[in-house]
Amino acid sequence: MFPVRTCCVCKSKNEKNKLLKIVKNKNGKIELDLMQNKDGRGLYVCNKDECKNKFLEKKHLSKVLRMKIEPDLYEELKIEFDAIKK
Repeated sequence: MFPVRTCCVCKSKNEKNKLLKIVKNKNGKIELDLMQNKDGRGLYVCNKDECKNKFLEKKHLSKVLRMKIEPDLYEELKIEFDAIKK
């Protein structure tokens, strides 16, 4: 059984392996962590289109990490989210 994590958008709890992890490492780089093994401050998002879209629209990343996030990063994450679907 996998550990349970909470989606930062819909607040539903699910097994860690069924969620997407975004992590900010100690160098400040923010990226999608598909293997879920990178160190740093992380947050989880359901792998459902509605949660991923709300995550990008509502700027959840800047709220959770308490920092200003450049719009380019949201575009990069959108491209990565879209690639996961395929």
